[in-house]
Amino acid sequence: MYRHIILGQTFGTSVLSRDELRFMLVHTREAFLRGHNRLATLPALGTLLDITRDLLAWQVEHDRPVDDHYLKGIFRLAGENWMEEFDRFRAALRPVVDQMYAEHLLRPLESDCFELADIPDANLSEIFTLPRLKTIFPLVLRGLGWTEQKATALAQELRPVISAVTETIGAGTLRLDIRIDGQPPENARGPGTPRPVCTC
Repeated sequence: MYRHIILGQTFGTSVLSRDELRFMLVHTREAFLRGHNRLATLPALGTLLDITRDLLAWQVEHDRPVDDHYLKGIFRLAGENWMEEFDRFRAALRPVVDQMYAEHLLRPLESDCFELADIPDANLSEIFTLPRLKTIFPLVLRGLGWTEQKATALAQELRPVISAVTETIGAGTLRLDIRIDGQPPENARGPGTPRPVCTC
């Protein structure tokens, strides 16, 4: 998932499968459970509530069954106009909330309230956009109990290798030298940042 979300290495496939999305949603909620007696701030919580709203909107627009009892209880909605009521709830939500309340708000995402298998791929990709996934990915790591050191080690291990390259292109009297100051093989996983240099 790190390669897909953070590095953008999708290789022509969809960003994540439904099982992977469900895995992320479960562990984002776990992250807030681990934060007992702490405060949750936007934007991560806001991003997750945006996803909740879009999933609910899809159900409403396509006349799919809505888990009204669950959603009414969690968000204190009347169920007469789902989207207007949800938007009013979001507008009234404070920018900083207790983490246990944040966990409470995320229960519909983790549960079977929204059946991802019912949603077409195109709609799902519009809801779970790459920027949104990047925003919540740190919560997934926290929910898995990862330390900052372990997350940093993963990032170093999976960083793409860009080797040093020099190419010369000639056309008549014109010569173009392209050089990438990449990483030598023995330092392929090191901290150096490759720099492209072009001279002519």
